[in-house]
Amino acid sequence: METFKIGIKLSNVEDAPITLYNNMDWGPSASFMLTIIDSQGASLDSNLFSDATDPGPFEKEDIVTLEPGEVIRKERYVSLKNYEITRSGVYKVVVWYRSPVSQKFAPEGMKIFSSEDGRLRSKPVSFRVGK
Repeated sequence: METFKIGIKLSNVEDAPITLYNNMDWGPSASFMLTIIDSQGASLDSNLFSDATDPGPFEKEDIVTLEPGEVIRKERYVSLKNYEITRSGVYKVVVWYRSPVSQKFAPEGMKIFSSEDGRLRSKPVSFRVGK
């Protein structure tokens, strides 16, 4: 297995709606970051740098409100080669979400989950690489 697909599910588990940037993508300037962790707990860096940028301005159409219980789903293919995973073993993948939109650049009159609100971390998911 050189490449695998991961599915991301961002759920509103709160009792109130949450307003988010809708055009979620991958990279430090975008919304999602992916980390792979080896069995010793070390983070493995990708040798492929991908970064989607959307400098704004941001319009109301760029924003989505998730009601309690609603979900946004995204998928991504991950190449083990990019992380230089060459040994069999158990690894973990963690995804981070951070809004690329600062509150000062949010559409006028909208309170969104912004970059100032920090980032959200997924639960680690284990996968096995074997021969």
